[in-house]
Amino acid sequence: MVSKEITSLVVSDKQIDLDYKMVPYDLWGTRAHSAMLCHCTIIDKERAVLIFKALAKIEEIYSSGEFEIDPALGAQLTLEKYLVELAGERAGLSVHTARSRNDQVMTAETLYIRERALNIIGASLKLQNTLLWLASEHKSTVMPGYTHMQPAKPTTFAHFCLAAFDAFSRANRSVLVTVKEFNRSPLGAVESFGTSWPIDREFSAKLLGFDGVWEIPQDAISWRGLYQHSLLSNLNQYALVISRLATDLLLYSTWEYNFLEAGDPVSERLHPITGSSVMAQKRNPDALEILRSVAPQVSAAYQAVSGILAALPCGYSRDSREIKQYAESGLSLVEKALSVLNLYFNSVRVNKERMKSAVEENYSLTTDLADYISFKSAAPYRRVYKVVGGLVNELISEGILLRECGTERLQKTLSEAGIDLDISAEDFKAVVDASSAITKRRHTGGTAHEIIESMIENRKAIINKQESETEKIRRKISEGRKLLKETINQVVNW
Repeated sequence: MVSKEITSLVVSDKQIDLDYKMVPYDLWGTRAHSAMLCHCTIIDKERAVLIFKALAKIEEIYSSGEFEIDPALGAQLTLEKYLVELAGERAGLSVHTARSRNDQVMTAETLYIRERALNIIGASLKLQNTLLWLASEHKSTVMPGYTHMQPAKPTTFAHFCLAAFDAFSRANRSVLVTVKEFNRSPLGAVESFGTSWPIDREFSAKLLGFDGVWEIPQDAISWRGLYQHSLLSNLNQYALVISRLATDLLLYSTWEYNFLEAGDPVSERLHPITGSSVMAQKRNPDALEILRSVAPQVSAAYQAVSGILAALPCGYSRDSREIKQYAESGLSLVEKALSVLNLYFNSVRVNKERMKSAVEENYSLTTDLADYISFKSAAPYRRVYKVVGGLVNELISEGILLRECGTERLQKTLSEAGIDLDISAEDFKAVVDASSAITKRRHTGGTAHEIIESMIENRKAIINKQESETEKIRRKISEGRKLLKETINQVVNW
């Protein structure tokens, strides 16, 4: 007899927890398979009625929290045990006709993964709507832009929000591609090689909301886990954005930056979780710190699944089931992170005054000044760049802000370099004014008010398109459920 040590390895507590989440999808797949068997007259109506009634009862048991997976049997044979107890041996054991645990499990996992993937897109779109709202509120809110973590050029908080929006949109698109690619039914592939029973795979695929069947059984079963692998690649895109965004937000929330402050729903002083147990002034950004760790965790899950798939021979192997835990980890991490980020951006306090003063004090308007001089004097930009750079070097050494330079000193420096330009105090003041500087970038993707407004409107259309694509898939799923219900009703006459 196989020892308990082996059964607990093969049917581990971790796997039982994951399989428990799959039960509703296994019930859906089993209903569809049974309906197909009846449709193809492989089982008679009498048995089908007993099976459908038993499955309805099992669903009630699961919903009440009383469904228990027997570790000695595993999830699929536990389901069969319930079926035999409720429908009788003849009907209960007929359900597994023309089906293996291989295609049974893969079908349940595919249905589950599809639902979770669509939920991820929904969570992302919710966050993106918040980002668009913030962008519309801060079209003219100046903030420093950085390269090498050093002041570069002034930008706007709206620009910052729109950049994050686009990164999430790319991830959404990649998930939609994956969901559409794998929206095919593995049911009927059996162990890996099909069956001699006269089944109708297309019929069961419709009942499950799939676009078609995963045609070649050996390909379908051998590549169990490929859907999760592809999705983890997509989740990795989200995770990279989430962790990098969290890093920026953490920096901008420090006392020294003081650009942003998390709202009370995210962080609070004297709170047992987000406050310090000894330093009463602390308002700790615990949530953002945890989000910063999402990317390496999702990347590790992706790498683990890559390693498992690479080692598998053709056909089914038990170690492919290990992929479930990595997929679940990636899905849970990203979905939770998107929700937390949405909460953060919905309650964040933006310190406009501090961000603008940082721009005025950090010499990041140097490029705008050089641009102006080159444009007005027709001197080559790189020549002006060196002249203005030398002047700014002196100002920094002397502790003089760019706006305090004065036109006299500027014109003297330009004249000594052979650049002839008469610049008034009023023009100089406008050039080194941050609010004025951002309005001059009127090109595609620029920071000018009207450009920002246009980009916000364009991105509303992107949200509408991605919502529409997601809804189209959900509608097909609903149609499949409806058709399954109608098919069962015709048999059972509830």
